[in-house]
Amino acid sequence: MNICVMVMAWGTCAALLVVGCSRHPKTAVKPTYSQAQLAEWGSPPDLDTIPPGPTGDSVRLGRHIFDETPKYASAYVGNKLNCNDCHIQSGTMPKASPMVGLPGIFPLYSKRAKRVISLKDRLNECFVRSENG
Repeated sequence: MNICVMVMAWGTCAALLVVGCSRHPKTAVKPTYSQAQLAEWGSPPDLDTIPPGPTGDSVRLGRHIFDETPKYASAYVGNKLNCNDCHIQSGTMPKASPMVGLPGIFPLYSKRAKRVISLKDRLNECFVRSENG
């Protein structure tokens, strides 16, 4: 796996916070991952491979938001939870709500919402419901 997957996951988180999260709750089912998907995505990249410049800055900001959410995104959370509290090892640990490969799963049908939702919808739901935003 290359740095692009983490750019998409952490960068999407950072971009949504900069633009602003919607204030109405949306719900989705938790995606599941096959062993083949986990094998295809492989291991997360080494943090030393994050490039310099704006892309790397976006990845690093997304990582800070993910790991220390109340500190870096206090306007969007109402409790003291970090994204990292549920998505273990910065969302890179298999079978622990990983973010690795997540952009490739969406759009996804949500049983609760009874409609297809986007990754943006799912991230917004996490901030509104899980982090009391």
